[in-house]
This record gives sequence, structure tokens and C-alpha cells, in this order.
Amino acid sequence: MINIVPDFLDQLTIDFIYQKYENAKGKPLFEINEMGRWQSDLYAGNFGPVYILPLDNDLSPYINPRLARISAFDDYAISASFLHVWQPGSGINWHHDSLGDNHRIGLTVYLNPGWNVNWGGLFLWEKDMQTGWFCPQYNYAVWLHSPLWHSVSIISKAATTPRLSLQLFLEKK
Repeated sequence: MINIVPDFLDQLTIDFIYQKYENAKGKPLFEINEMGRWQSDLYAGNFGPVYILPLDNDLSPYINPRLARISAFDDYAISASFLHVWQPGSGINWHHDSLGDNHRIGLTVYLNPGWNVNWGGLFLWEKDMQTGWFCPQYNYAVWLHSPLWHSVSIISKAATTPRLSLQLFLEKK
């Protein structure tokens, strides 16, 4: 199933991510989910973009000590890291993150204090005909071993701020 970890990042790391976000605004550093990183079936039917800021190796010194606290990650290393900026109308359709035989780990850290459940952006999952959901909570990490079918519900136009999340993918070393 899924794993939920509260207080995942330290404040220094959160500040680093927010500073990267602020410094990137107005510059051609963001990708958009429709630029090819996501297959079209992941966003079909959604009417808002997800802005994607690749973080690459910048985040490793901050995040690796946090990952080391979880023994399930011992044989894994970060293969990709992104800041996702979810706009109203954006979401992601059902998918399972698997790349062939490489069953990677997907890890999301939510970065909005006070996210309102009515704004959408809920993490949804399904396994063995059982479904569940998680409302983004500040500095909570949700992680899963793929393949696990999951989705993000569409962000409502009522959201007063974009939904910010750190997305990591971990692959076997």
C-alpha cells in the first residue's frame, strides 16, 4: 500500500526548495506536464497545467540524510527530483509509475501549509479493489513501491494557491 511519514523534511530543506521556486519564477526553467515528460494519458481531460521544476542533484545533499532514516530506501538512490506546481484544473490520471521490470519508489512531499480538502489535489490509490485517499498535509511524505495504481484529483478553481509538492523517484542502486 502507501506509507505516510509526517515531518519528513527539515526546515532548511523546505527553505531551499521554496528559494529555488522563487528564483525560478519568470525564467524559462519550468517544464509543463504537456511538454513530453508526462504521457498524454496522464493529463487527458484535465484543463490546467502542472509546472515542473527539475531539481536534479541540487537537492541530494539536503534529502539524502532524510532518506537514510527509512530502511526501505537502503538499496535505492534518487533517480529524479522535481518541484510540481499544480494549478487549478490540473491533476494526474490513474497510473502506476513502473518502468518495465524496474519497480521504483515514488515519494511525494507536500509543501503547502493549510491545504483545504475542498481544493482537490488529493492523492488517490487502489490496490486489490480497495481504494484510499490522502489530503495533502504540510511536510508529510507519501511513498509507494510501484506498481501501485494511483492518481491526483483535479485542483479546484477555489484553491487560493497552487499546490506545491516535491516529487522524488528512487531506483535500485
